[in-house]
Amino acid sequence: MRVRWQWAQDAKHSTQHAVGRALLRQLVATPVAYHRLGQPYVPAQPQLGVSVSHSATLVVAAVAPGPLGIDVERLRPVNWARYRRAFTASEWAFLKRCPTANRQLLAWRLWTAKEAILKLQGCGLTRAPRRVEVALPTLTQATVGPQRYQLSALTLPPGYVGTRARPVPRHT
Repeated sequence: MRVRWQWAQDAKHSTQHAVGRALLRQLVATPVAYHRLGQPYVPAQPQLGVSVSHSATLVVAAVAPGPLGIDVERLRPVNWARYRRAFTASEWAFLKRCPTANRQLLAWRLWTAKEAILKLQGCGLTRAPRRVEVALPTLTQATVGPQRYQLSALTLPPGYVGTRARPVPRHT
């Protein structure tokens, strides 16, 4: 997997998208196209997984053989009780048991895992994040129905958290 990140001049959506396109041009030699919901793909290399994410002024792009989804978020205080519906009952209970000092980081890690998988599936947040069940406490695997996913943390600048999601092949 190849990953590039870059700071955008501002957090405007148009600036973030321009930086994302520029990063993809660095990673992929052939033209990139976009599905209806904005998910990038390479028509000349359909087997290549491509994903872009941005939060505040950080923009991250990744490419790898096979399906791929990434999500990044700037760490910031959030009242997660407002987003309780995004988490399964076991994830919510896990967050409630976490020491207060770690709760924000772990909640953002769970969130980025869920969103990375939803991006990989091509639906993003048009589907409920609660459908994604993240394995606790490791946060290295998740499931959506019968499909399993491998999760790994992205290496990002301080103040940001991100997750890469890849499907685990099903054996028939």
